[in-house]
Amino acid sequence: MRDSYEEMLIKLKITQDDFISWGINEIKTLLPDITTVEENWNRLKRCIDSGNEVYIRGYGRDKKNGQINRICNLYKEAGFNTSVRLDPTNNLKPQQLMKQMGKYTVGKKDTNNHIAIQNYKLSHLWGYTKNIYLFENPWNVIYTPIVIDPLTGHETYDNNLKLRFKEDIAKLVFGKYGKFIEEYNNILENDDRVKKIIEICENNKEDKFYMEMKKQWVKLTSDNVLKG
Repeated sequence: MRDSYEEMLIKLKITQDDFISWGINEIKTLLPDITTVEENWNRLKRCIDSGNEVYIRGYGRDKKNGQINRICNLYKEAGFNTSVRLDPTNNLKPQQLMKQMGKYTVGKKDTNNHIAIQNYKLSHLWGYTKNIYLFENPWNVIYTPIVIDPLTGHETYDNNLKLRFKEDIAKLVFGKYGKFIEEYNNILENDDRVKKIIEICENNKEDKFYMEMKKQWVKLTSDNVLKG
């Protein structure tokens, strides 16, 4: 079997260790300050609990109409008073959040407040982006170098390089954001509204929509990082 990543590393005389280390360090460099992350995580929870507007990602080409009414009705039936909206570009709100939290922004020119970055892509660590706690979540988004980004999603097979990169990402994330992840998992376990969503979905197993929505509410672990 011929793997383009392996061929590239051989050609450029780069070891897997060095390539992964470089990618992780780039991601780490662009992460916002932990205090700012915590402030925005608390803000998101307040928005959800007070019924303010929050955003989720839509279903591909069908994002503008399609399932949004069913998603909103599911949240309301479960007891969430939040006003759920679809992100207009499927990534605009997380991009705005990262810009607001840190000193980097995607663009061609530096500004007074931000350093422009190019050939980086915004990614969700856990891709459960129809979950109102995770789409605009400040500890669930990272910038990855474009050359690294395919290793974070479905574009590449689960070869040794991808699996090793995933392990190192998990170590980075749980080392930096462990207390937030634990808090989120406790919400899933103890919040009656979340329990109701899961109950509703389980009572409608014949409907693919509910089965897809149920998948949005799983505990976050090192095994399911970069999944969703």
